[in-house]
Amino acid sequence: MLTLPADFRSLGIKDVVGIDAEFISRDGKGEHITPVCLCAKSLVNGKEWRVFNKMNTSAPICPFADDSRTLFLSFAAPAEWSYYLSCGWELPKFIIDLYAEEMLLTNTLKDEKGKRKYPSLLATMAKYGLDAITAAEKHEMRDLVLRGGPYTETEQVDILDYCMSDVVALENLFPAMLPSITNLPQALCRGSYTKAIAWLEFNGVPVDVPTYRELRDKWSVVKNGLATEVERENGYGVYIPNKKGVMGWNRRGFESLVSRLEMQDIWPKTCKCKKGKCGDDCKGTFVTADPDRGSDDKRVFKEMAQLCPYLEPLRQTRKTLTNLRTFDLPVGADGRCRVNPRPWASITGRNLPGKGYIFGLPHWARNLIKPPEGRALAYVDLVSAEFGIAGALSGDKEMLAAYRANEDVYLRLAKMAGVVPADATKQTHREERALYKTCLLAKMYGQTPYSFARNVGCSIQLAKVIHLNLEKAYPSYWNWIDRERIKAGINREMSSPSGWKIPVTPDTKDNLLLDYPMQAACADILRLAAVYMIDEGIALCATIHDAVLIEGSAQEIELDVETVQDCWRRASSVVLDGFELKGDAKIIRYPETYTSKEGENMYDIVKRLLAKTFICPGAEAAA
Repeated sequence: MLTLPADFRSLGIKDVVGIDAEFISRDGKGEHITPVCLCAKSLVNGKEWRVFNKMNTSAPICPFADDSRTLFLSFAAPAEWSYYLSCGWELPKFIIDLYAEEMLLTNTLKDEKGKRKYPSLLATMAKYGLDAITAAEKHEMRDLVLRGGPYTETEQVDILDYCMSDVVALENLFPAMLPSITNLPQALCRGSYTKAIAWLEFNGVPVDVPTYRELRDKWSVVKNGLATEVERENGYGVYIPNKKGVMGWNRRGFESLVSRLEMQDIWPKTCKCKKGKCGDDCKGTFVTADPDRGSDDKRVFKEMAQLCPYLEPLRQTRKTLTNLRTFDLPVGADGRCRVNPRPWASITGRNLPGKGYIFGLPHWARNLIKPPEGRALAYVDLVSAEFGIAGALSGDKEMLAAYRANEDVYLRLAKMAGVVPADATKQTHREERALYKTCLLAKMYGQTPYSFARNVGCSIQLAKVIHLNLEKAYPSYWNWIDRERIKAGINREMSSPSGWKIPVTPDTKDNLLLDYPMQAACADILRLAAVYMIDEGIALCATIHDAVLIEGSAQEIELDVETVQDCWRRASSVVLDGFELKGDAKIIRYPETYTSKEGENMYDIVKRLLAKTFICPGAEAAA
């Protein structure tokens, strides 16, 4: 039996219960789970619980009469809380998710294929030299569970025994992992966040179902029409129809376009050095990379489109046609899009939601988000989060003063540099503001003046002047981040304020070390704020980097927004040692839909295509 550590007892914890649930998931379908069974065992006194959900009967009563002093232990806890929510049970107070703790211990590790390593219960047991059922046995039992009921009495016993075997595995694994859990409050906070993850998947994102279904059914027509329309309106000469009338990307046409725009000298190419710096003799092709996340060097097409806005419709069209072979989203019968939020999947501890995540699609697709009748949605994001976090972590007084002032921080920076007058606004000096914002964020990531000049198309001399102005404006910050980078190399790790760490080796890139403190602290704030929001009864629908999408009644959505903004302030104050970040909000009431400025023009094209009744030539071949 487990002897409770002193730090557990100091929090009033009297028991530790390992818990595991089995259910039938609807991965890719957008539906709620169907609960099958739950098993649990006290690691302190050995008491066991076994609950089986029989078909066509009401949900069982929660077997834990008073769990306010019980620590619940799980491996990938959101699964257990999805079971709880499906049964209408209240989620517990104290949680440790051993999956989250193992993700932290293995952060940045990759498998033999070079991909991020995600631990399983069996693999983690093996790592600590502990016995467990075989992978074949686990696969066989999972197949039985997923087959669905009705189950025979023998099958019910077998399923409960299988479920309890995972609880016994937790019982054995916890003492082995306990020495690595050196900060209990941080582990408990990560555990609490698993409740928010379960709610995200349970609530889902409400969508305009008729429009979604029309898009799904006519996608082959729309895809071909998008390329046709963007060429008709802009004359790029890049999408060209083949003999069957199907529009396709033409590499030579794209190279010709880049030359016509006189961008060939600044547009990165694929080449042997992999940096586009081979010079005039480079035989590579122009890079069209455009990922949703990653460094500026990887977002080539987006950078070029920012320099030349004429290219933006082409960029969005290519991204849409490349990423969306079909338009089949996981939308359930209740009209909500649900995906696995995949917590801890990024090296900063952020979520990396699975396929079909609507905020991971091209921006125009966000126009499908629509609250149900009588309801409202609110997109509540942090204002200039990276800047504010950088100022708070470094203690740079100028950055802190800039953030606290009722003024745009990037425009203020341009004023400090003397490149815009004191009465300049975002409307009157949009380009200067954008230049200093882009340069500041890029420099914080480690971008050199040479790379900045190449990406935005300015002279190296101007880029150097801007970099020098940034260094003069915030000297304390640049000194601090340089010390942090050196300290990380000495300590062989870098940690966020809430303890999310990355190992640091001689192979760790400086760019990561320069950017990690802000990104990881932002992830800390989001996780803690989400915990506060759940405790306040806010209906979380999605998390987006430094923002959340919430749902509430149309009459009370403003009050919900105020609560969320307060949660942002409280969470940032905890993570940033008293410094509070501000939140901004966009409210969408039924029958309105979400609007994305970045994708507005593209969505207008999509709507025009849907309104047409004829089938575009070559549509069947495109499908």
